[in-house]
Amino acid sequence: MTWHRTALAALALVAAAGVFAADAPKPEAKGHDRLDAMAAKLGLNDQQKDQIREIHKDYGHKLADAEHQLWTLHHEEHEAMGKVLTDEQRAKVPGLLKAARDKDLQKMAGELGITDEQKKELEPILEEHEKKFHELAAKGEGAREQYHQQRHEFHEAIAKVLTNEQREKLPGVLREEYHQWRDPVARRGHLKALADELGLSAEQRTQVEKIHKEYDEKTTEPASQLKQLRKDEHAAVDKVLTDEQRAKVQKWRQEREAGEKKPAANEKN
Repeated sequence: MTWHRTALAALALVAAAGVFAADAPKPEAKGHDRLDAMAAKLGLNDQQKDQIREIHKDYGHKLADAEHQLWTLHHEEHEAMGKVLTDEQRAKVPGLLKAARDKDLQKMAGELGITDEQKKELEPILEEHEKKFHELAAKGEGAREQYHQQRHEFHEAIAKVLTNEQREKLPGVLREEYHQWRDPVARRGHLKALADELGLSAEQRTQVEKIHKEYDEKTTEPASQLKQLRKDEHAAVDKVLTDEQRAKVQKWRQEREAGEKKPAANEKN
């Protein structure tokens, strides 16, 4: 995934931006949003709900803008590396894309307990939206609002396939995915594997590594911005809560973070 970002990686970006994340556990009913969940669990009054709704709205746009910038840079990297390839090597890319998508989906299936029937439903969703994300990224800043709508549709399409329990686990699984492909060591490993699969020459490998390094530097700032915005949103919400409510939210966050670390720990064993 270092070069060709799969749709699952795009979904991981959405999770990192906070679209899937809720500060409280998900409600059983699919139609309830994260504010309804928080209100029910914390006993928020109407004023608190209005204030938090405005905070989510404000940060939702900021997070989406940072995410759009990051995805656009990944698309540019994809295009730049594609120009280094020969026609024969480019012809191999669709097969590698499918293999990467299948591998990602298989991993997610194992961690979420996704059935074979669900995988059949998810595969075309990932393929369709992966293409759309790249098409919008190619349009640049002019497609920012379309991109916001597209990620919302992607979120909704994925959520409809999953059970309540799977939706609750999804943010942690996707954040782990996000952290992995943002890790420099992991990215270099993926890049080498891709070069081997395509049979890149020494000169091509040098060109690809140069592009990879250039875009690593370019994506550092928006990636950090994405992380900071999420922290700022949490801080803004905390100011609206009572001491008792803040304590509950902090407990949920700690439990969520602890749960997200388990898959990574298991992989090392």
